[in-house]
Amino acid sequence: MLENEQEEIDAVNKMRLTLDGADWRWKRAKQRVDESTRRPTAKDDIVQRMASLLWLELRGPLPVHELPDDFEDWVGTFRQAQSIRLDRRDRIILESLLLSRCDPKETQAIMNVPEEVIACFEACYFNVLSLDIAPSALIGIAIELPEAGREDPMRSAILRLALTGGPVATPACIDYLRHFDEGHDLSTQIGQQRTQFELMVKAEAIRFGNDPLEQLKQMYELERVHERLLILPTVSDLMMRQVTNAIVKAASIPGQQHDETDQSKRGVRPLERDDDSRDREVVRADQVLESTSFDAEMKADKKSA
Repeated sequence: MLENEQEEIDAVNKMRLTLDGADWRWKRAKQRVDESTRRPTAKDDIVQRMASLLWLELRGPLPVHELPDDFEDWVGTFRQAQSIRLDRRDRIILESLLLSRCDPKETQAIMNVPEEVIACFEACYFNVLSLDIAPSALIGIAIELPEAGREDPMRSAILRLALTGGPVATPACIDYLRHFDEGHDLSTQIGQQRTQFELMVKAEAIRFGNDPLEQLKQMYELERVHERLLILPTVSDLMMRQVTNAIVKAASIPGQQHDETDQSKRGVRPLERDDDSRDREVVRADQVLESTSFDAEMKADKKSA
């Protein structure tokens, strides 16, 4: 393939990725089959393979000579990638690993599948690695546009954290995903961490609403019900704790020691919020609710006058 032709294909693929989301190839393949009265064709090899497979399943046989030589092996790999996508927990785990740019070897070990299955999943369902995409655009491309994206607050919350936190955040994300349907022991650090994730997911669900005032009331109620959890470290605090541990570990290696002054320059800060800061947070929430209630009463008085 000529270099100019490949550049043109990459430009078109990037446009489709931006408009349709990280699963643009899957959507494109379905569209090809739904709208075609004859065998589907596509310039993109992966779209062509998926469209051919869908055609075989829904419409009937295709001439063998029109299929790639490795088509049967590819179908086996695709089936494994498809099973990951159909499993809510596994899908979010793998998407968070890809979005955070986790090391490929580590991703493979966590998912316990061959490297080609992960590559197939990324190419077909979550195409966030192969093209040069600005991080600011990934919220829409990876989180909001894919099928079943905004309908799942847990997926949205975890992927937002993976995008902003990177590989440092993924261990905590994966731990929560593997235990979110269990009870959390608040007397342990891991139980506190999982509870913070649970609150984050609830807050994400509230964010999906369309009424700002109702959203604010729900957030305040969530804080009120879980008021005692304000003493717990936030997710960002827990991430910073992992960074701190990494710095301490590095300090034990000869030639990588850092004194306390150096650690302060790196941004290491106390992990617990003091009582005064928690009180200020509650007071600010009360003031906001009081001001909105006061505005509503003023409007009601004007109407009655």
